[in-house]
Amino acid sequence: MRPALAIVLAALLLTAISAAPASASGLSHGDRQALQRYAADTWKSFGLLVDARSGLPDDNVTAEGTRSGYTSPTNIGAYLWSTLGAREVGLIGRREATARMARTLATLARLERGPAGQFFNWYDPATGARLTTWPADGSPLVPFLSAVDNGWLAAGLTMVENGVPELRAKAHALVAAMDFGFYYDPAVGQLRGGAWTAQPPGDSDHVGDVWFTKNHYDVLNSEPRMA
Repeated sequence: MRPALAIVLAALLLTAISAAPASASGLSHGDRQALQRYAADTWKSFGLLVDARSGLPDDNVTAEGTRSGYTSPTNIGAYLWSTLGAREVGLIGRREATARMARTLATLARLERGPAGQFFNWYDPATGARLTTWPADGSPLVPFLSAVDNGWLAAGLTMVENGVPELRAKAHALVAAMDFGFYYDPAVGQLRGGAWTAQPPGDSDHVGDVWFTKNHYDVLNSEPRMA
């Protein structure tokens, strides 16, 4: 399982528990207790994943506690709505949840962005710096902007805007600057997968100051729908 997907599934679990009252959910008392336990155990992983100063989650952590050293817009967006889910299900209090999300938004506000307010795909969770080399082996990273990864982040920011009055203005400012028309290819009528801000290896479409991926998204019942 992709580490980012594990975070997404954890957030789905957290929010699903609180989606309906016990009388309407069809779950037995034992089922709800089991789900609460799974959610609580899963939420503990964020204690290992999230940098306490930046509020950014690492992509993954080993059983020994070693963090990956990189994060993505997907990771950050999923952490935001996982925090909302943890608040709603009672795993953390409102004050802690708001403080966590405020810290993340403050860091997001200073991250380097690409064209159209889009976030790059890989950042250092501790410093917020855009990564230029891959932490695992030092191989170079061509700066990339992903339609679906930015879609995950925009979804998380929108949920914060709608669900946390104290942070509404800050969340709105961040998401309002994200123009997803940047990825739209009028010749095809679909979103491109993403773009590089420097020439990548392999084939790409050079348009203006960016190099777009050749692939387009034609399945709108999954990640591309958010973008």
